[in-house]
Amino acid sequence: PLMSQSTFKLVYDGEALKDGEMDVADLAPALLAVGQFIRASARAAYGDETTVSVKVKATQEGSFEVHLAMAVEAAGHAWEFWKKDDIQAAAQLAGLLGFSGTYAVGSVIWAVKKLKGASTKIRSSAEPGSVELETPDGTITVPEAVGKIVVDPAARAALERLVVEPLEKDGIDVVLFGDTSGTQRIDEAEAAYFRAPPIVTTDEFVSRYTRAFSIMSLHFTEGKKWRLSD
Repeated sequence: PLMSQSTFKLVYDGEALKDGEMDVADLAPALLAVGQFIRASARAAYGDETTVSVKVKATQEGSFEVHLAMAVEAAGHAWEFWKKDDIQAAAQLAGLLGFSGTYAVGSVIWAVKKLKGASTKIRSSAEPGSVELETPDGTITVPEAVGKIVVDPAARAALERLVVEPLEKDGIDVVLFGDTSGTQRIDEAEAAYFRAPPIVTTDEFVSRYTRAFSIMSLHFTEGKKWRLSD
């Protein structure tokens, strides 16, 4: 399996945090939510075999800043599709989520802001590796993995807990995600955009690709499936 690591920061800011302290009752659910969001997103983007661990590294005074180390262990065609010589899986996932300033446009955070709380449907795009999402202001094109995460119920529920619930607290009015390349800011006025939309079960998105497979088992009985492996 492939293993890679990436570090990013999560910042909550506002009058309630001016001393660099955050109520543990607010922090604990937020830290649980960021782990749940990353794991659900990795499964949606890279497949069920993906394993992600998230660890807190340090805090900083002045607001409440948590440095998180994310390790991705991925197997299967989805990671192979994204793999490039100069990009690690963890850095790629951080960018897709919007936890990195490098990939701000086209990330999950960016797309959710564009949706403004509306449900959406995934459509195929003429651009290889990309899909289209319907927003209230028109169609946007995002990486296929971002589209899968945006419509994934588990990922969206965790993102709501990570963003909306803290911003509803008195004295917390900003959430920032980022790394050394830059940050993405979510203000209190944008909190409603991050509520998980109603689950739509009537639509299905199918990803098609050409690949060589080995046949593990064959069945010619009706109702049985062939088992393949790459």
